[in-house]
Amino acid sequence: MAVAKRDLERLQLEQQAFTAQDQQRRASLSAEYGQALASYKALKNELALVEEGLNDVSFGLYKPHFDFQTPEEFKTNLISLRERERAVIHDGKAAV
Repeated sequence: MAVAKRDLERLQLEQQAFTAQDQQRRASLSAEYGQALASYKALKNELALVEEGLNDVSFGLYKPHFDFQTPEEFKTNLISLRERERAVIHDGKAAV
């Protein structure tokens, strides 16, 4: 009877250890899943932006990229661009 009781206690301790390990693994997997889900959602949002941009590009629409430091620099470059456009139109080279 004492041998059976010791075996039972040993099995109960093993079960408790297994349960504790299982709970730890579940918590770890849950944390990993949460991180992976957050990454997936972020990448999905980025992909949606890229796909939207591709649709725009297919119609010849491009987002402007400016690296002007001041509004005055932008204004100066805009005036220069308009002058070049007028010169191309005046020379008859704007469209064929």
